[in-house]
Amino acid sequence: MGIDLSSSTFTGNWSQLCPTCKIVRPVRSKHCPICKQCVEQFDHHCPWISNCVGKRNKWDFLVFLCMGIATTLLGAAVGFHRLWTEPIILSSSESWTHFMVTKHPGAVLFMFMDIFLLTGALILMVAQAVMIARNLTTNEAANQSRYTYLRGPDGRFRNPYNQGWQKNCVYFLVNGYNNDEEAAWPTLQQTV
Repeated sequence: MGIDLSSSTFTGNWSQLCPTCKIVRPVRSKHCPICKQCVEQFDHHCPWISNCVGKRNKWDFLVFLCMGIATTLLGAAVGFHRLWTEPIILSSSESWTHFMVTKHPGAVLFMFMDIFLLTGALILMVAQAVMIARNLTTNEAANQSRYTYLRGPDGRFRNPYNQGWQKNCVYFLVNGYNNDEEAAWPTLQQTV
């Protein structure tokens, strides 16, 4: 039986060791101080779901975003229908906007809030789609200068996990996550 001398503890790769969880973390994982655990393929800690988004639930998070967008679109359709089908009797000096704000302040406020939430959800959905297409996490994109595995020999950004947007997207849609084991873990030399 041999000792694996390429292990993080022997090679001095201390960034892979989590002092809190006392484990050797996979390369793309991170310890979340809010959840108090290491998360594989850590993307971000989401206050909307009060949980971390990572390898095991990124697909669920994407479905959550899609459902949120669908719900806000449905709410906008109902709100617009309510405002547009209202019989309007305007005085000569009153505008349509003034009439709606004074007669239906709740519906107008709902529409503003709905559009605000829809905009935020759409921005988040586009950002997640871009990250999936690049096989990159939000954490890696925000902190790429801190991660040595995201730098090439010339010191510039290089994503070793990116297999092209089509492969990245298909793999994610089929499996629910982007696999990084083959790219991140080089073949270990056998010791005798």
